[in-house]
Amino acid sequence: MKILIAYSSATGTVAECAEILKNMLSGHEVTTADLVRELPSPEGYDFVAVGGHIRKNKLDKNCADYLEKKGAELPEGKWGGFICCGYLDSADEYLRDEFPASLREKAAILTCFGGELKPKSVKGLERMRVKIMMNYIMDDGNRDGETLHRSLPEIHIDDISRFATAIKETFEKN
Repeated sequence: MKILIAYSSATGTVAECAEILKNMLSGHEVTTADLVRELPSPEGYDFVAVGGHIRKNKLDKNCADYLEKKGAELPEGKWGGFICCGYLDSADEYLRDEFPASLREKAAILTCFGGELKPKSVKGLERMRVKIMMNYIMDDGNRDGETLHRSLPEIHIDDISRFATAIKETFEKN
């Protein structure tokens, strides 16, 4: 089966997840496409996975543009979307709000692969924003007397594996 993984990655996390997904689909013909460089046609693929990152509560522009321009070409039940984000509690909201309803309805799967905060991979104001996010997440709760046990976001291999399984299951339905 021919699979396209089209992704947009600012800090490398989405690219890393796309590569992990590709490796989980060994035995299939998998093509990866960086949406920063190209807008591949979904035509000719048995399944299309589209992924991007969330910044400032929005799906990145390259991924959103791809969905706008190529979304009508995505095959019914033979496409899936994924995001990477640092605020996992908001992932379902992002998936609902950032993927148009018409596309959500024909997706085999939409999910979040987790995320990472990498201040060294960004510059300027974005680096400061990432550091603020890290401090917020790691807040020790001293202000209200509680001790919180939080950890920084990370890639969720189990969610990538579930996504790969959902792709394989679409082939079994034929």
